[in-house]
Amino acid sequence: MAEKLAAVTPVIRLRGISKSYPGVTALSGIDLAVSVGETLAIIGENGAGKSTLVKILSGVIAADEYDGVLEVNGEPVAFDSPRDALAAGLCLIPQETSLHPQLTIAENILLGALPTRGFGRVDWDRTRDLAATYAARVGLGEDLGRAVHQLSPGRRQLVAIARALGREPSVLLLDEPTASLDRPEADRVLEVVTGLRETGVSCVYVSHRLAEVRRIAQRIIVLRNGHLVAERGPEATPRDLIGKMLGTRSPVATSQRGAPKVGDVLLEAEGLAVADPRDPRRRLISGVDLNLRAGEVVGLVGLVGSGRTELLWALFGGLPRTGVVRVGGAAIAPDTRAAVAAGVGLVTEDRHSTGLFTQMDVAKNITAATLDRLRYLGRINQKAEVAAADGQVRALGIRTPSSRQAIGSLSGGNQQKTLLARWLLRDSRVLLLDEPARGIDIGARVEIYKELRQLAAERGCAILVTSAEPSELVGTCDRFIVLRHGGIVARIDADDTDEERLLAIASGAEGLLYGEPVGTNESR
Repeated sequence: MAEKLAAVTPVIRLRGISKSYPGVTALSGIDLAVSVGETLAIIGENGAGKSTLVKILSGVIAADEYDGVLEVNGEPVAFDSPRDALAAGLCLIPQETSLHPQLTIAENILLGALPTRGFGRVDWDRTRDLAATYAARVGLGEDLGRAVHQLSPGRRQLVAIARALGREPSVLLLDEPTASLDRPEADRVLEVVTGLRETGVSCVYVSHRLAEVRRIAQRIIVLRNGHLVAERGPEATPRDLIGKMLGTRSPVATSQRGAPKVGDVLLEAEGLAVADPRDPRRRLISGVDLNLRAGEVVGLVGLVGSGRTELLWALFGGLPRTGVVRVGGAAIAPDTRAAVAAGVGLVTEDRHSTGLFTQMDVAKNITAATLDRLRYLGRINQKAEVAAADGQVRALGIRTPSSRQAIGSLSGGNQQKTLLARWLLRDSRVLLLDEPARGIDIGARVEIYKELRQLAAERGCAILVTSAEPSELVGTCDRFIVLRHGGIVARIDADDTDEERLLAIASGAEGLLYGEPVGTNESR
Protein backbone atom coordinates (compact mmCIF):
# COMPACT_ATOMS: atom_id res chain seq x y z
CA MET A 1 0.00 0.00 0.00
CA ALA A 2 1.44 3.37 -1.02
CA GLU A 3 2.07 6.01 1.58
CA LYS A 4 -0.29 8.94 0.78
CA LEU A 5 0.13 12.68 0.91
CA ALA A 6 -3.26 14.36 0.76
CA ALA A 7 -4.06 16.66 -2.15
CA VAL A 8 -6.74 19.33 -1.64
CA THR A 9 -9.06 21.00 -4.12
CA PRO A 10 -8.39 18.43 -6.86
CA VAL A 11 -8.77 19.58 -10.43
CA ILE A 12 -8.40 15.97 -11.54
CA ARG A 13 -8.89 12.80 -9.53
CA LEU A 14 -8.46 9.15 -10.48
CA ARG A 15 -10.14 6.38 -8.51
CA GLY A 16 -9.24 2.77 -9.25
CA ILE A 17 -8.05 3.40 -12.82
CA SER A 18 -6.70 0.29 -14.58
CA LYS A 19 -5.56 -0.60 -18.07
CA SER A 20 -4.77 -4.06 -19.40
CA TYR A 21 -3.61 -5.42 -22.72
CA PRO A 22 -3.50 -9.09 -23.71
CA GLY A 23 -1.09 -10.67 -21.23
CA VAL A 24 -0.02 -7.33 -19.72
CA THR A 25 -1.41 -5.18 -16.92
CA ALA A 26 -0.21 -1.67 -17.69
CA LEU A 27 -2.00 0.03 -14.75
CA SER A 28 -3.74 -1.46 -11.74
CA GLY A 29 -6.13 0.43 -9.45
CA ILE A 30 -4.49 3.85 -9.61
CA ASP A 31 -5.80 6.43 -7.11
CA LEU A 32 -4.42 9.97 -7.23
CA ALA A 33 -5.45 13.61 -7.31
CA VAL A 34 -3.91 16.85 -8.58
CA SER A 35 -4.63 20.20 -6.94
CA VAL A 36 -5.12 23.52 -8.69
CA GLY A 37 -1.72 25.03 -9.45
CA GLU A 38 0.15 21.92 -8.33
CA THR A 39 3.01 20.23 -10.17
CA LEU A 40 2.76 16.47 -9.71
CA ALA A 41 5.72 14.43 -10.95
CA ILE A 42 5.42 10.81 -12.07
CA ILE A 43 8.53 8.65 -12.02
CA GLY A 44 9.25 4.98 -12.62
CA GLU A 45 11.29 2.72 -14.83
CA ASN A 46 10.46 2.12 -18.47
CA GLY A 47 7.32 0.02 -18.58
CA ALA A 48 6.14 1.14 -15.14
CA GLY A 49 2.95 2.64 -16.60
CA LYS A 50 3.83 6.35 -16.75
CA SER A 51 2.98 6.88 -20.41
CA THR A 52 -0.18 4.78 -20.12
CA LEU A 53 -1.40 6.98 -17.28
CA VAL A 54 -0.70 10.19 -19.20
CA LYS A 55 -2.40 8.81 -22.31
CA ILE A 56 -5.53 8.03 -20.30
CA LEU A 57 -5.56 11.56 -18.85
CA SER A 58 -5.12 13.08 -22.32
CA GLY A 59 -7.76 10.94 -24.04
CA VAL A 60 -5.32 9.12 -26.29
CA ILE A 61 -6.44 5.77 -24.83
CA ALA A 62 -9.32 4.79 -22.58
CA ALA A 63 -9.04 3.11 -19.20
CA ASP A 64 -10.58 -0.32 -18.85
CA GLU A 65 -14.34 -0.12 -19.11
CA TYR A 66 -16.30 -0.39 -15.84
CA ASP A 67 -13.06 -0.11 -13.90
CA GLY A 68 -12.37 3.11 -12.05
CA VAL A 69 -13.48 6.73 -12.37
CA LEU A 70 -11.78 9.83 -13.77
CA GLU A 71 -13.08 13.14 -12.42
CA VAL A 72 -12.37 16.68 -13.60
CA ASN A 73 -13.38 19.42 -11.18
CA GLY A 74 -15.42 16.88 -9.25
CA GLU A 75 -17.41 15.62 -12.25
CA PRO A 76 -16.96 12.11 -13.72
CA VAL A 77 -15.75 12.21 -17.32
CA ALA A 78 -15.04 9.71 -20.08
CA PHE A 79 -12.70 10.77 -22.87
CA ASP A 80 -13.09 9.23 -26.32
CA SER A 81 -10.33 11.35 -27.87
CA PRO A 82 -7.74 14.02 -27.09
CA ARG A 83 -10.30 16.56 -28.26
CA ASP A 84 -12.57 15.54 -25.38
CA ALA A 85 -9.72 15.89 -22.88
CA LEU A 86 -8.80 19.30 -24.28
CA ALA A 87 -12.39 20.46 -23.96
CA ALA A 88 -12.20 19.46 -20.29
CA GLY A 89 -9.00 21.49 -19.85
CA LEU A 90 -6.35 18.74 -20.08
CA CYS A 91 -3.65 19.29 -22.71
CA LEU A 92 -0.82 16.87 -23.54
CA ILE A 93 2.67 17.92 -24.62
CA PRO A 94 4.23 14.66 -25.85
CA GLN A 95 7.93 13.88 -25.75
CA GLU A 96 8.16 14.25 -29.52
CA THR A 97 6.47 17.58 -30.22
CA SER A 98 3.87 17.50 -33.01
CA LEU A 99 4.89 20.82 -34.51
CA HIS A 100 4.81 21.54 -38.24
CA PRO A 101 8.43 22.37 -39.12
CA GLN A 102 7.70 24.41 -42.25
CA LEU A 103 5.14 26.66 -40.57
CA THR A 104 6.06 29.73 -38.56
CA ILE A 105 6.19 29.98 -34.79
CA ALA A 106 2.98 32.02 -34.77
CA GLU A 107 1.18 29.54 -37.02
CA ASN A 108 2.24 26.62 -34.85
CA ILE A 109 1.13 28.33 -31.65
CA LEU A 110 -2.36 29.07 -33.00
CA LEU A 111 -2.71 26.07 -35.31
CA GLY A 112 -6.23 24.70 -35.08
CA ALA A 113 -7.43 27.92 -33.47
CA LEU A 114 -6.37 30.59 -35.96
CA PRO A 115 -8.56 33.71 -35.60
CA THR A 116 -10.59 34.58 -38.69
CA ARG A 117 -12.50 37.49 -40.09
CA GLY A 118 -14.89 37.92 -43.02
CA PHE A 119 -15.41 34.92 -45.35
CA GLY A 120 -13.32 32.68 -43.08
CA ARG A 121 -10.05 34.39 -43.89
CA VAL A 122 -7.27 34.20 -41.32
CA ASP A 123 -6.82 37.40 -39.35
CA TRP A 124 -3.03 37.53 -39.44
CA ASP A 125 -2.72 40.65 -37.30
CA ARG A 126 -4.77 39.01 -34.56
CA THR A 127 -2.79 35.78 -35.02
CA ARG A 128 0.50 37.58 -34.43
CA ASP A 129 -0.87 39.43 -31.39
CA LEU A 130 -2.23 36.29 -29.76
CA ALA A 131 0.88 34.27 -30.58
CA ALA A 132 3.04 37.01 -29.07
CA THR A 133 1.00 36.84 -25.84
CA TYR A 134 1.52 33.11 -25.41
CA ALA A 135 5.14 33.25 -26.58
CA ALA A 136 5.84 35.88 -23.94
CA ARG A 137 4.47 33.57 -21.22
CA VAL A 138 7.23 31.04 -21.97
CA GLY A 139 9.96 33.60 -22.63
CA LEU A 140 10.13 32.87 -26.36
CA GLY A 141 11.68 36.00 -27.85
CA GLU A 142 12.24 34.83 -31.43
CA ASP A 143 10.71 36.44 -34.50
CA LEU A 144 7.29 34.78 -34.64
CA GLY A 145 7.51 34.68 -38.43
CA ARG A 146 10.47 32.32 -38.24
CA ALA A 147 9.97 28.73 -39.41
CA VAL A 148 9.97 26.19 -36.59
CA HIS A 149 12.51 23.92 -38.30
CA GLN A 150 15.09 26.68 -37.77
CA LEU A 151 14.77 26.41 -33.98
CA SER A 152 16.79 24.29 -31.57
CA PRO A 153 14.98 21.40 -29.83
CA GLY A 154 14.68 23.45 -26.65
CA ARG A 155 13.07 26.38 -28.42
CA ARG A 156 10.71 24.01 -30.22
CA GLN A 157 9.67 22.62 -26.84
CA LEU A 158 8.85 26.16 -25.71
CA VAL A 159 6.73 26.63 -28.84
CA ALA A 160 4.86 23.44 -27.95
CA ILE A 161 4.20 24.74 -24.42
CA ALA A 162 3.08 28.12 -25.79
CA ARG A 163 0.68 26.34 -28.14
CA ALA A 164 -0.71 24.34 -25.24
CA LEU A 165 -1.20 27.52 -23.19
CA GLY A 166 -3.07 28.96 -26.16
CA ARG A 167 -5.77 26.37 -25.45
CA GLU A 168 -6.15 27.87 -21.95
CA PRO A 169 -5.78 24.50 -20.17
CA SER A 170 -6.29 23.93 -16.48
CA VAL A 171 -3.87 20.97 -16.54
CA LEU A 172 -0.74 20.49 -18.65
CA LEU A 173 0.47 16.91 -19.15
CA LEU A 174 4.19 16.85 -19.98
CA ASP A 175 5.75 13.53 -21.03
CA GLU A 176 9.56 13.65 -20.76
CA PRO A 177 9.70 17.28 -21.97
CA THR A 178 13.46 17.62 -21.42
CA ALA A 179 14.59 14.15 -22.55
CA SER A 180 16.26 15.40 -25.73
CA LEU A 181 17.39 18.80 -24.45
CA ASP A 182 20.76 19.98 -23.27
CA ARG A 183 21.11 21.47 -19.79
CA PRO A 184 20.47 25.18 -20.53
CA GLU A 185 17.41 24.38 -22.66
CA ALA A 186 16.09 21.96 -20.05
CA ASP A 187 16.56 24.59 -17.35
CA ARG A 188 14.45 27.04 -19.34
CA VAL A 189 11.63 24.52 -19.70
CA LEU A 190 11.75 23.87 -15.96
CA GLU A 191 11.54 27.59 -15.25
CA VAL A 192 8.44 27.84 -17.43
CA VAL A 193 6.78 24.89 -15.71
CA THR A 194 7.55 26.40 -12.29
CA GLY A 195 6.11 29.73 -13.38
CA LEU A 196 2.81 28.16 -14.42
CA ARG A 197 2.13 27.43 -10.76
CA GLU A 198 1.54 31.14 -10.14
CA THR A 199 -1.12 31.26 -12.87
CA GLY A 200 -3.11 28.37 -11.41
CA VAL A 201 -2.21 25.89 -14.14
CA SER A 202 -1.62 22.39 -12.79
CA CYS A 203 1.10 20.20 -14.30
CA VAL A 204 1.52 16.43 -14.45
CA TYR A 205 5.19 16.00 -15.21
CA VAL A 206 6.65 12.65 -16.33
CA SER A 207 10.42 12.34 -16.20
CA HIS A 208 13.30 9.97 -15.50
CA ARG A 209 15.43 12.82 -14.20
CA LEU A 210 15.24 12.80 -10.42
CA ALA A 211 17.02 16.12 -9.97
CA GLU A 212 14.36 17.77 -12.15
CA VAL A 213 11.35 16.37 -10.38
CA ARG A 214 12.77 17.20 -6.95
CA ARG A 215 13.34 20.73 -8.18
CA ILE A 216 9.87 21.52 -9.56
CA ALA A 217 7.31 19.15 -8.03
CA GLN A 218 5.23 19.58 -4.89
CA ARG A 219 4.55 15.84 -4.94
CA ILE A 220 6.19 12.85 -6.59
CA ILE A 221 4.42 9.58 -7.26
CA VAL A 222 6.29 6.39 -8.05
CA LEU A 223 4.90 3.74 -10.39
CA ARG A 224 6.24 0.21 -10.53
CA ASN A 225 4.83 -2.53 -12.73
CA GLY A 226 1.58 -0.61 -13.17
CA HIS A 227 1.04 0.04 -9.44
CA LEU A 228 1.32 3.30 -7.53
CA VAL A 229 3.80 2.27 -4.86
CA ALA A 230 4.68 5.56 -3.17
CA GLU A 231 3.95 9.27 -2.92
CA ARG A 232 6.65 11.62 -1.70
CA GLY A 233 7.36 15.28 -1.30
CA PRO A 234 10.27 17.13 -2.95
CA GLU A 235 12.42 16.47 0.12
CA ALA A 236 12.53 12.76 -0.78
CA THR A 237 16.07 11.53 -1.29
CA PRO A 238 17.23 10.02 -4.59
CA ARG A 239 18.03 6.80 -2.72
CA ASP A 240 14.46 6.58 -1.45
CA LEU A 241 12.96 7.31 -4.89
CA ILE A 242 15.22 4.87 -6.70
CA GLY A 243 14.53 2.22 -4.08
CA LYS A 244 10.79 2.62 -4.63
CA MET A 245 11.24 2.45 -8.39
CA LEU A 246 13.20 -0.79 -8.17
CA GLY A 247 11.41 -2.52 -5.32
CA THR A 248 12.97 -5.72 -4.05
CA ARG A 249 13.24 -7.61 -7.31
CA SER A 250 16.45 -9.43 -8.16
CA PRO A 251 18.24 -9.10 -11.48
CA VAL A 252 17.05 -11.74 -13.92
CA ALA A 253 20.54 -12.75 -14.90
CA THR A 254 22.64 -12.64 -11.76
CA SER A 255 24.10 -16.09 -12.44
CA GLN A 256 25.25 -15.29 -15.96
CA ARG A 257 28.38 -13.27 -15.28
CA GLY A 258 31.67 -15.04 -14.65
CA ALA A 259 35.31 -14.00 -14.79
CA PRO A 260 35.83 -12.79 -18.39
CA LYS A 261 38.80 -13.81 -20.48
CA VAL A 262 39.46 -10.45 -22.05
CA GLY A 263 41.48 -10.31 -25.23
CA ASP A 264 42.56 -7.69 -27.74
CA VAL A 265 40.60 -4.54 -28.54
CA LEU A 266 38.21 -5.38 -31.38
CA LEU A 267 36.44 -2.03 -31.70
CA GLU A 268 37.46 1.45 -30.66
CA ALA A 269 36.04 4.90 -31.24
CA GLU A 270 37.75 8.26 -30.82
CA GLY A 271 35.97 11.61 -30.77
CA LEU A 272 32.76 10.10 -32.10
CA ALA A 273 30.05 12.72 -32.68
CA VAL A 274 26.62 12.73 -34.33
CA ALA A 275 24.80 15.94 -35.24
CA ASP A 276 21.06 16.31 -34.82
CA PRO A 277 19.68 16.26 -38.40
CA ARG A 278 17.00 18.76 -37.34
CA ASP A 279 19.54 21.15 -35.85
CA PRO A 280 23.16 20.66 -37.03
CA ARG A 281 24.37 22.94 -34.24
CA ARG A 282 23.29 20.39 -31.66
CA ARG A 283 25.00 17.05 -31.01
CA LEU A 284 23.12 13.83 -30.29
CA ILE A 285 26.49 12.23 -29.52
CA SER A 286 29.51 14.32 -28.59
CA GLY A 287 33.17 13.42 -28.11
CA VAL A 288 32.68 9.72 -27.29
CA ASP A 289 35.79 7.56 -26.82
CA LEU A 290 35.34 3.88 -26.08
CA ASN A 291 36.79 0.44 -26.73
CA LEU A 292 35.42 -3.09 -26.73
CA ARG A 293 37.66 -6.10 -26.15
CA ALA A 294 37.28 -9.70 -27.20
CA GLY A 295 35.49 -11.79 -24.61
CA GLU A 296 33.69 -9.02 -22.71
CA VAL A 297 30.11 -7.86 -22.45
CA VAL A 298 29.80 -4.10 -21.89
CA GLY A 299 26.55 -2.49 -20.74
CA LEU A 300 25.52 0.86 -22.22
CA VAL A 301 23.31 2.65 -19.70
CA GLY A 302 21.36 5.88 -20.12
CA LEU A 303 17.90 7.38 -19.75
CA VAL A 304 15.51 8.18 -22.58
CA GLY A 305 17.19 10.75 -24.82
CA SER A 306 20.70 10.01 -23.56
CA GLY A 307 21.90 8.87 -26.98
CA ARG A 308 22.17 5.09 -26.46
CA THR A 309 20.51 4.11 -29.74
CA GLU A 310 22.25 6.88 -31.69
CA LEU A 311 25.64 5.72 -30.43
CA LEU A 312 25.04 2.14 -31.57
CA TRP A 313 23.86 3.28 -35.00
CA ALA A 314 26.85 5.60 -35.33
CA LEU A 315 29.27 2.76 -34.53
CA PHE A 316 27.47 0.65 -37.15
CA GLY A 317 27.69 3.40 -39.75
CA GLY A 318 23.95 3.96 -39.89
CA LEU A 319 24.14 7.64 -38.90
CA PRO A 320 26.40 10.37 -40.30
CA ARG A 321 29.28 10.75 -37.86
CA THR A 322 32.57 12.45 -37.26
CA GLY A 323 35.49 10.95 -35.40
CA VAL A 324 37.19 7.62 -35.99
CA VAL A 325 35.91 4.06 -35.59
CA ARG A 326 38.42 1.21 -35.84
CA VAL A 327 37.77 -2.52 -36.00
CA GLY A 328 40.77 -4.74 -35.44
CA GLY A 329 42.96 -1.64 -35.53
CA ALA A 330 41.82 -0.52 -39.00
CA ALA A 331 39.66 2.57 -39.47
CA ILE A 332 36.36 1.91 -41.22
CA ALA A 333 34.21 4.24 -43.28
CA PRO A 334 30.97 5.59 -41.76
CA ASP A 335 28.94 3.11 -43.78
CA THR A 336 26.96 0.01 -42.79
CA ARG A 337 28.52 -2.07 -45.57
CA ALA A 338 31.98 -1.26 -44.26
CA ALA A 339 30.92 -2.16 -40.72
CA VAL A 340 29.44 -5.50 -41.78
CA ALA A 341 32.50 -6.31 -43.86
CA ALA A 342 34.69 -5.55 -40.85
CA GLY A 343 32.74 -7.94 -38.64
CA VAL A 344 30.27 -5.66 -36.86
CA GLY A 345 26.62 -6.66 -36.40
CA LEU A 346 23.70 -4.63 -35.03
CA VAL A 347 20.53 -6.03 -33.43
CA THR A 348 18.15 -3.07 -33.45
CA GLU A 349 15.71 -1.95 -30.77
CA ASP A 350 12.59 -2.64 -32.85
CA ARG A 351 13.02 -6.09 -34.34
CA HIS A 352 9.82 -5.87 -36.37
CA SER A 353 10.47 -2.61 -38.21
CA THR A 354 14.28 -2.55 -38.51
CA GLY A 355 15.39 -6.12 -37.84
CA LEU A 356 13.28 -8.95 -39.18
CA PHE A 357 11.97 -9.55 -42.66
CA THR A 358 8.52 -10.40 -41.38
CA GLN A 359 7.22 -11.88 -44.65
CA MET A 360 10.11 -14.33 -44.91
CA ASP A 361 10.96 -17.57 -43.18
CA VAL A 362 13.54 -18.26 -40.49
CA ALA A 363 16.22 -19.38 -42.94
CA LYS A 364 16.04 -16.24 -45.05
CA ASN A 365 16.16 -14.04 -41.96
CA ILE A 366 19.26 -15.83 -40.70
CA THR A 367 21.10 -15.70 -44.04
CA ALA A 368 20.12 -12.11 -44.96
CA ALA A 369 23.61 -10.76 -44.20
CA THR A 370 25.46 -13.67 -45.81
CA LEU A 371 23.85 -13.98 -49.25
CA ASP A 372 27.13 -13.10 -50.99
CA ARG A 373 28.57 -16.36 -49.65
CA LEU A 374 25.60 -18.47 -50.70
CA ARG A 375 25.42 -17.53 -54.38
CA TYR A 376 26.33 -19.95 -57.12
CA LEU A 377 26.26 -18.80 -60.73
CA GLY A 378 24.39 -15.68 -59.69
CA ARG A 379 21.65 -17.51 -57.78
CA ILE A 380 21.16 -18.39 -54.12
CA ASN A 381 22.04 -22.01 -53.41
CA GLN A 382 18.87 -23.07 -51.59
CA LYS A 383 20.39 -26.19 -50.05
CA ALA A 384 23.37 -24.27 -48.75
CA GLU A 385 21.03 -21.59 -47.35
CA VAL A 386 18.96 -24.12 -45.41
CA ALA A 387 22.05 -25.97 -44.20
CA ALA A 388 23.61 -22.74 -42.94
CA ALA A 389 20.39 -21.69 -41.21
CA ASP A 390 19.88 -25.12 -39.66
CA GLY A 391 23.37 -24.95 -38.17
CA GLN A 392 22.55 -21.70 -36.42
CA VAL A 393 19.16 -22.99 -35.28
CA ARG A 394 20.92 -25.88 -33.54
CA ALA A 395 23.76 -23.75 -32.16
CA LEU A 396 21.46 -21.16 -30.56
CA GLY A 397 18.63 -23.51 -29.66
CA ILE A 398 16.08 -21.62 -31.74
CA ARG A 399 12.75 -23.34 -31.19
CA THR A 400 11.15 -23.80 -34.58
CA PRO A 401 9.76 -26.86 -36.39
CA SER A 402 11.87 -25.97 -39.41
CA SER A 403 14.10 -23.20 -40.70
CA ARG A 404 11.45 -22.79 -43.39
CA GLN A 405 8.91 -21.80 -40.75
CA ALA A 406 7.49 -18.26 -41.06
CA ILE A 407 9.44 -15.94 -38.75
CA GLY A 408 6.21 -14.42 -37.46
CA SER A 409 5.16 -17.74 -35.92
CA LEU A 410 8.15 -17.79 -33.56
CA SER A 411 8.07 -16.38 -30.03
CA GLY A 412 9.75 -13.05 -29.33
CA GLY A 413 12.73 -14.71 -27.70
CA ASN A 414 13.30 -17.00 -30.66
CA GLN A 415 12.96 -14.09 -33.06
CA GLN A 416 15.73 -12.34 -31.13
CA LYS A 417 17.89 -15.45 -31.35
CA THR A 418 17.28 -15.45 -35.10
CA LEU A 419 18.68 -11.93 -35.33
CA LEU A 420 21.74 -12.98 -33.33
CA ALA A 421 22.14 -15.97 -35.64
CA ARG A 422 22.23 -13.62 -38.64
CA TRP A 423 25.39 -11.95 -37.41
CA LEU A 424 27.01 -15.09 -36.08
CA LEU A 425 26.61 -16.74 -39.47
CA ARG A 426 28.37 -13.69 -40.86
CA ASP A 427 31.21 -14.35 -38.35
CA SER A 428 30.66 -10.97 -36.72
CA ARG A 429 32.93 -10.62 -33.69
CA VAL A 430 31.59 -7.23 -32.59
CA LEU A 431 27.92 -7.31 -31.63
CA LEU A 432 25.93 -4.16 -30.89
CA LEU A 433 22.60 -4.99 -29.24
CA ASP A 434 19.91 -2.39 -28.60
CA GLU A 435 17.35 -3.68 -26.08
CA PRO A 436 17.76 -7.36 -27.09
CA ALA A 437 15.25 -8.54 -24.47
CA ARG A 438 12.58 -5.98 -25.25
CA GLY A 439 9.09 -7.42 -25.43
CA ILE A 440 9.97 -10.98 -24.44
CA ASP A 441 9.10 -12.93 -21.31
CA ILE A 442 11.44 -13.33 -18.37
CA GLY A 443 12.42 -16.90 -19.22
CA ALA A 444 13.41 -15.89 -22.74
CA ARG A 445 15.33 -12.92 -21.32
CA VAL A 446 17.46 -15.21 -19.19
CA GLU A 447 18.19 -17.32 -22.27
CA ILE A 448 19.20 -14.29 -24.33
CA TYR A 449 21.63 -12.99 -21.70
CA LYS A 450 23.02 -16.46 -21.12
CA GLU A 451 23.64 -16.64 -24.87
CA LEU A 452 25.51 -13.33 -24.78
CA ARG A 453 27.82 -14.61 -22.04
CA GLN A 454 28.52 -17.76 -24.03
CA LEU A 455 29.22 -15.80 -27.21
CA ALA A 456 31.75 -13.67 -25.34
CA ALA A 457 33.38 -16.63 -23.59
CA GLU A 458 33.35 -19.25 -26.35
CA ARG A 459 33.58 -17.21 -29.55
CA GLY A 460 35.53 -14.26 -28.19
CA CYS A 461 32.90 -11.75 -29.28
CA ALA A 462 32.99 -8.16 -28.02
CA ILE A 463 29.45 -7.17 -27.07
CA LEU A 464 27.95 -3.76 -26.36
CA VAL A 465 24.37 -4.03 -25.07
CA THR A 466 21.69 -1.61 -23.86
CA SER A 467 18.57 -2.31 -21.83
CA ALA A 468 15.76 -0.34 -20.23
CA GLU A 469 16.09 -2.74 -17.28
CA PRO A 470 19.51 -2.16 -15.66
CA SER A 471 18.90 -5.21 -13.47
CA GLU A 472 19.42 -7.38 -16.54
CA LEU A 473 22.71 -5.72 -17.35
CA VAL A 474 24.03 -5.85 -13.78
CA GLY A 475 23.83 -9.61 -13.87
CA THR A 476 25.35 -9.93 -17.32
CA CYS A 477 27.96 -7.25 -18.07
CA ASP A 478 31.63 -7.03 -17.13
CA ARG A 479 31.65 -3.24 -17.10
CA PHE A 480 29.38 -0.29 -17.85
CA ILE A 481 29.45 2.90 -19.87
CA VAL A 482 26.91 5.51 -18.74
CA LEU A 483 25.62 8.13 -21.17
CA ARG A 484 23.95 11.42 -20.36
CA HIS A 485 23.12 14.16 -22.87
CA GLY A 486 25.05 12.31 -25.59
CA GLY A 487 28.32 12.08 -23.68
CA ILE A 488 29.96 9.48 -21.47
CA VAL A 489 29.70 10.48 -17.80
CA ALA A 490 30.98 7.28 -16.18
CA ARG A 491 32.83 4.02 -16.86
CA ILE A 492 32.48 1.45 -14.10
CA ASP A 493 33.52 -2.14 -13.52
CA ALA A 494 30.64 -4.46 -12.69
CA ASP A 495 32.12 -5.29 -9.28
CA ASP A 496 31.94 -1.61 -8.31
CA THR A 497 28.28 -0.92 -8.99
CA ASP A 498 24.67 -2.06 -8.74
CA GLU A 499 21.39 -1.14 -10.39
CA GLU A 500 20.68 1.68 -7.96
CA ARG A 501 24.02 3.33 -8.61
CA LEU A 502 23.66 3.04 -12.38
CA LEU A 503 20.25 4.72 -12.27
CA ALA A 504 21.59 7.44 -10.00
CA ILE A 505 24.46 8.21 -12.38
CA ALA A 506 22.23 8.09 -15.45
CA SER A 507 19.78 10.53 -13.86
CA GLY A 508 22.46 12.90 -12.63
CA ALA A 509 21.80 12.13 -8.96
CA GLU A 510 25.07 10.35 -8.17
CA GLY A 511 26.48 13.34 -6.28
CA LEU A 512 23.40 13.45 -4.07
CA LEU A 513 23.54 9.72 -3.41
CA TYR A 514 27.24 8.94 -3.19
CA GLY A 515 29.16 12.19 -2.95
CA GLU A 516 31.61 12.81 -5.74
CA PRO A 517 30.56 11.63 -9.24
CA VAL A 518 32.18 8.54 -10.70
CA GLY A 519 35.23 9.21 -12.85
CA THR A 520 35.22 8.76 -16.58
CA ASN A 521 38.66 7.22 -17.12
CA GLU A 522 38.63 4.02 -19.13
CA SER A 523 38.92 1.05 -16.81
CA ARG A 524 40.48 -1.19 -19.42
